[in-house]
Amino acid sequence: MQLVDYNPAKLNEAIFGLEAMYQHRKANPKSKSDELYYELLLKFLVRFTTATEKGNYRVGGGAFTPSEILAAMDIVLYPALPVAGIVANPQSLRQDMFNTALEMGLPVAVCSAQRMWAGAIGLGYIPRPDIIVDTTHTCDDSLSGRLIADILDVPSYRIDRPLIYTEDAVSYYMAELQGFIHFLEDKTKRKLDWDRLEQAVEYSRQVDEIKKDIAEMRKAVPTPMRNRQMVSMEIVDFYWTGYPEAVEFYKVLRDEMRERVDTGKGGIPEERLRLLCFNLPPTHALKLLDWWEKEWGAVSIGEPLFTNMYRASELDPQKPLESLARKDFLGFCNCMYAPGEMLIEDCVRFAREYKVDGGVWYAPVACRANDAMIGMVTDALQKREGIPVVALDCDYMDPSHASEEQLRERTSVFFEMLKDRKAIRR
Repeated sequence: MQLVDYNPAKLNEAIFGLEAMYQHRKANPKSKSDELYYELLLKFLVRFTTATEKGNYRVGGGAFTPSEILAAMDIVLYPALPVAGIVANPQSLRQDMFNTALEMGLPVAVCSAQRMWAGAIGLGYIPRPDIIVDTTHTCDDSLSGRLIADILDVPSYRIDRPLIYTEDAVSYYMAELQGFIHFLEDKTKRKLDWDRLEQAVEYSRQVDEIKKDIAEMRKAVPTPMRNRQMVSMEIVDFYWTGYPEAVEFYKVLRDEMRERVDTGKGGIPEERLRLLCFNLPPTHALKLLDWWEKEWGAVSIGEPLFTNMYRASELDPQKPLESLARKDFLGFCNCMYAPGEMLIEDCVRFAREYKVDGGVWYAPVACRANDAMIGMVTDALQKREGIPVVALDCDYMDPSHASEEQLRERTSVFFEMLKDRKAIRR
């Protein structure tokens, strides 16, 4: 099919809406971290939209892109899901994007985040990346990356990441990262600044230390964090890994939480259910997290697949490639691509230490990574800790699989069961 040239109107409209939300939060502050989150979101979008005119490159990738390398080379990461999601309102635009992706050659079996990203580019809503990078994780951003690169006629690079975490695997992955650096240097005609890479790794080291503090504080009863803040954490990780902005955000969030813990206050007025949230609700239904709090007093006290800090690597800025290799096995999101036995042990320990009542798994229909783990993790939690978990079929981006209203109804049934269960145990 003929791809439409990029027209910034849709993206500018979305940015205008976010600016209005930011100004509203400044005028009606709830927390400093909430205000800072929107400030950093807008700051990234300005950097993203002006990249070409400033002579920078955009590299399309997902959660597993070694962002510190891009930061050290002044290259802008182009995260597929968040950027496509920004222009996907009103939601009627989503179906147009999916239809376009199908015409481009991406079947419905591919993750909807990848299809919507490709469709949004095909319709000219967002710009084409200059380069696409993918990895050999089981996530579809690795499986479809080269296909999208071929369709868009842009260079691509695949980083091969072993499954099992061993010292040999770390050495192998370091060589893969070195190859990625050579590729970027060739395509961009820039040399990596190793001093800047060390600084980027240092920023990530500081963030990891703060995340450990946050994870420990979330054990408190009541827990000090709001549900929406886990979304903010994930988006900041996407946009600002390897930059001082990430450190600033996490310091503010940690200090807010510490103040609540010290005064015995929770993130919400009345905590009644403590949950593990194994996967975020679909992007079209994130208001579910607010509904959890208001209707049920339900809070996520941990997200084992994307904020799990049990196996966090110790980053050493003096060994940047080794640090990034270890981080890819143990850091943000990557724990879900560990062997099943390791993931099970982490989830069981998490449930025990955090005084969990139950778990919620919003299960995207086309997600090979998450869905493959549901049975073994939920069985282990039920048999070893007596923790019930519900899996709710849905889709990351496409509301036609399950609307927000349908997900509320299904989640309500589970929460009602948990409430009755707690009452009996008392």
